[in-house]
Amino acid sequence: MVHILVGIIAIVIGLWGIAANWYMFKDMLVAIVPLAVVCFGMVALLAGMRSLKARRGTEEAGRYEDDESTGS
Repeated sequence: MVHILVGIIAIVIGLWGIAANWYMFKDMLVAIVPLAVVCFGMVALLAGMRSLKARRGTEEAGRYEDDESTGS
């Protein structure tokens, strides 16, 4: 119960702070959002590269097993 009250109070104070200092909050968003987009883009790129690497590894492993079973 205490956590809920503290959470509600924090939300109210945070919203009041955003409303009272809207221009500073907007400036902070202008600075943080592009940085966050670049970071998320890097994470997505690395995840895609890892996925391609894993897929290529399973295809090569399957090809190697096929070569052993046919005796070539």
